[in-house]
Amino acid sequence: MGEHSGKHAHRGTRRGGAGSGLVSRRAIVGAPAVIGAAALVRSSAGPAQAVERALPRVRPLAAQVVHQGYGVCQHVNFQATVYQHQAEVMERYGQMAIAQMRSMYAPNLSNFDAALAGARKHSVKWNAIVGTMDTGRAEIESKIAHMAANNPEVIGSVEGVNEPNEGSGWVKPCIDRQRWIHNAVRSHPELDHVQVLGPSMHDVRLQEAGGAHWKQLADAGVADFMDVCSVHNYPAASVPDAKRAERVQMVYDAFGDGYPIKFSEWGYTNSLGGTRRTRVGGARPISKEAAASYDCQAVLDFANHGWQVMRYEFLDDPDPSKRVTESNYGLWEVQSVAGNPDRTWTAKPAVKPLSAMLRALRDPGKPYTTTPRRLRVDAPSDVRTCLTQKRDGSTTLWLWRHALTWDPKTEKALTPGTVTARVERPRRTHTVQVGPMPVAVQIKGATT
Repeated sequence: MGEHSGKHAHRGTRRGGAGSGLVSRRAIVGAPAVIGAAALVRSSAGPAQAVERALPRVRPLAAQVVHQGYGVCQHVNFQATVYQHQAEVMERYGQMAIAQMRSMYAPNLSNFDAALAGARKHSVKWNAIVGTMDTGRAEIESKIAHMAANNPEVIGSVEGVNEPNEGSGWVKPCIDRQRWIHNAVRSHPELDHVQVLGPSMHDVRLQEAGGAHWKQLADAGVADFMDVCSVHNYPAASVPDAKRAERVQMVYDAFGDGYPIKFSEWGYTNSLGGTRRTRVGGARPISKEAAASYDCQAVLDFANHGWQVMRYEFLDDPDPSKRVTESNYGLWEVQSVAGNPDRTWTAKPAVKPLSAMLRALRDPGKPYTTTPRRLRVDAPSDVRTCLTQKRDGSTTLWLWRHALTWDPKTEKALTPGTVTARVERPRRTHTVQVGPMPVAVQIKGATT
């Protein structure tokens, strides 16, 4: 699992050309602290025509694309753990408006039907893993045939082997399984919409090898058998994009600039119990309170770059000591494996604002082209933005501060506070207070 030892088992949308005279989302600046309508502390009228001519035209991201680009990992195949409660897991996916899940696809397991039913009910796309380095061709082909015959509409992508890059001699068996996966998916017309993701690399082992593992796979021809590169990047208790540029460049060095990427694992552990010496696992922890703003920023920040992201993971394992890295990555705390989820699962601080953001972005229906808006943001350099628009033309400017809320070395919370951002529009100028948790400014109502 990346920055620690793991328990696991689309063609990503690229930033399209904006057209003549249009400005990218980055050019309007950028980012904040509490989801919801922004606190507008000043508004003023101005000479509309002169201002309108001076303001750049910015094309928003489709809100539904941003919504669909976020998912959360879970483990349908972990039947002896808290993930045995698949009906309750999937009900919470629906309540949170999560668009994707990543898990092993195992139709032979007793809780598979509940997971599948929940995915259907709540329109959750399955990012399916179909095997490990020990899985044979017949089993891989059988699972993919099952998808095609029974639930092709639920499958969003099928992924290669998870983190095979341990030790030596892993490249050939990894390539073999990737070829079997790709060829099986492409043999079923029912799965023509499904993206084939490549194998993901353990990010620490990849770092130790200086990115060479991607080059080994590229030299072995893996690009012939994948649509998108599956990347793991854990930010080590820092801002959401920590270490990301370096990991992306490793992919580009191997496969070419702009190669499609999906971040199939990203997230934070809250294992702050005991002392560093008494903890199990090497990942740097962060408090659940400090991580909340980072979790919300990630939805918008990854979308700004045209990347989808999967948060690891949905549920903690019971760990009263809070000392086990692997047991504390969840968005929900868990007291008991067998207990009633309504009484023994507790939402961490990220869940409420993250759910509100995802519900605000959700806009189901056919793909649509957004309409440019004229605006500019004047703000300190650490402010980030994301402009989104629904199919009815309603447009939202999200802002947040790209600022540390946690010191990973001292393991203490930081309080960066808010700064003032000035949002200029043709007939109105707002000032808004912006902190690490994203705030939303409504730019325009229905299309005129």
